[in-house]
Amino acid sequence: MTKPISLDPQNLPQILDTLTPWRTAGGIVVSAPLEVPAVAKTYKVSAGEFPVRRIALDAFLAGSDMLLFAGDDGAIDNQTQLAYTVSAIEFFVDKYNTDTVFQQRVDDSVRRILQAKLAQYPEFRLDDILPSPDALPAQATTPDTLFDIVRSGVTLVYPDVNELADRIPSAPLRDESIVIFTDDRQVQRCETCPPFFLLPPDALRTAILNRYGPDASDQITADQIKSYTFTDLMNVLSGNDATQLKNGEIQRELGRASWIIFAMLDVAPDQYPNSMAVKAFLRQNTIDLRDKKVIVMAFNAPTYLDNTEVSILTAYYSFYNKTPQHIEAAAQLLFKEFSPQGHAPVNVDAVEYKIPELLEPDPEQVILLDYAEVAPEETATAEPSPTVTVEPVTEGTPEPVAVSIQTGDRLIIRTGVIVDKLGNPVPDNTLVSFNRTYPKEGLELAPITVPTINGVAQTTITVEREGTLEITAASGDATRSGKIIIEGPSITIETPTATATATPTETPSPTPTGTPVPTDTPTPTATIVPTATVPPAGTNVPRQPTLVFSDLFLSLVVLFGVGIGIVQRFTAPQLPLAERILPALVAIAVGLAGYVLYGIFAVQLAEVKIIGAWVHQNSHTHWLTLIISLLFALLGWGGLAVFRRLHARYFDKLRRGR
Repeated sequence: MTKPISLDPQNLPQILDTLTPWRTAGGIVVSAPLEVPAVAKTYKVSAGEFPVRRIALDAFLAGSDMLLFAGDDGAIDNQTQLAYTVSAIEFFVDKYNTDTVFQQRVDDSVRRILQAKLAQYPEFRLDDILPSPDALPAQATTPDTLFDIVRSGVTLVYPDVNELADRIPSAPLRDESIVIFTDDRQVQRCETCPPFFLLPPDALRTAILNRYGPDASDQITADQIKSYTFTDLMNVLSGNDATQLKNGEIQRELGRASWIIFAMLDVAPDQYPNSMAVKAFLRQNTIDLRDKKVIVMAFNAPTYLDNTEVSILTAYYSFYNKTPQHIEAAAQLLFKEFSPQGHAPVNVDAVEYKIPELLEPDPEQVILLDYAEVAPEETATAEPSPTVTVEPVTEGTPEPVAVSIQTGDRLIIRTGVIVDKLGNPVPDNTLVSFNRTYPKEGLELAPITVPTINGVAQTTITVEREGTLEITAASGDATRSGKIIIEGPSITIETPTATATATPTETPSPTPTGTPVPTDTPTPTATIVPTATVPPAGTNVPRQPTLVFSDLFLSLVVLFGVGIGIVQRFTAPQLPLAERILPALVAIAVGLAGYVLYGIFAVQLAEVKIIGAWVHQNSHTHWLTLIISLLFALLGWGGLAVFRRLHARYFDKLRRGR
């Protein structure tokens, strides 16, 4: 029998290897519940026995940092659960004190856990972690709070939310009948323990009647709802003669039903053959479903139906758990008391729901930009002083704001919260590129790429040269952003208007315990920690190489002078004019090519250790530009002369050979 993944020392580490960046950044692995029947069955537990120490050790050595001692509701009492937990802790303490390898693994896990706690609470003080009971709202202790959490985790797997309104315009009416089929598998905690239902066969029907029946809101009667099991349905589909009477009853009810609902767990035909009931029903298609609403409510993962089977359904929901609260939520959803809002935590191939794609930056968004200036006298550990806040302009002509910006100054450029295709902040370490261009000179610098934290990216940019500098940002397919324009001593922030889009047709789906609401995401504030080292007071920031109009003018003068000199002094007067001018034109052309190449690679040359200081020193006095243009001109002239000589020798040999 295959072990659950939390206990599998071969497969879980392989999965974690694919998540190395996440683990390195402090990702914590929490085991699955360790007191569920599947775990007990793996260890072939007998009545009254539960090898909690062995199970805890296996889960930890497989790769879990935190061990979850929990089981199915009602399967184990609190006192027994406490005893198991204490036993595991005592075992771990003893092994920690005697096994150095185990000690190192525990220390690594504890370090990750403490880092995660420090990220939430800078100081380990109980008062900072536990809110005052007086400050808690009264409703926080009511059952409705738990139902709200459960409801927030319900997923609409299929169809999309817009199409759902047309398919199911209202809750079940008084003249409509409902047939429910429930997975009726039973499990045992041990070989001699009493079996129990994971999902009580009549639970959904009871929940509907308790809330909407004659003794409640009186929206439906008991006669309108018939409840059967997956075993009953498989008997009908297989034509079991032993259940012929009940088979006929179910077929009649299916024929008159307006709603057919499946309360489904997973599909495990080897262990529970009747778990194939939904798939078998949809494949055989022995009943006309055109006027019926066929709904699957998955109380496990929504990954067991293929695209053909899903396409037959009217709606497909996932609840991820089978507690009484989740069953109650299913009844409320059926009667349209709420709409599913979250997103699935797993890929659902049947509806082409791919989490990696959905976590990418939304291409329809506009990435906002803001800035703060790092004062020259600040050290690398100091916080930058706030500058005048420039509000992004989305309409009309943006007005520049006068600030004190000079060549060599540093600015911290920061994005707003970048969201993924589901509208949540993108995952940490999503790469964002800050692009810098000097549009008037046609010069584009290499982008600066940094990762996000809580959906926000920031970097430090140096104003390297005179002229108009434009800064934009992009992340993945999200290429539209605000633009910071630095021109002289003024800064302007432009923001394009976001494109209004319809509700996406991607099937929205939530996490099993509800879509986590991100903690306060950083928004542009005056206090920022710079990501680059800021030079101390009194340090001269080297100016990057620049090209201005005077460089081009002087280079052209020198190049034309070289061309005239070549024609006058280094060509024979008796030659045709075209042959005398050709070397001069080649020299001028190659010289201009050298000028252009220098303009493209000047900044990179300044970073080369051997010549960087010399490039910095001479580029701003304009001599370096003239020298490079002259060298390339002489190279072109000399290259042409060598080519002509080799060409003449080649043809001379040909003539002699004849």
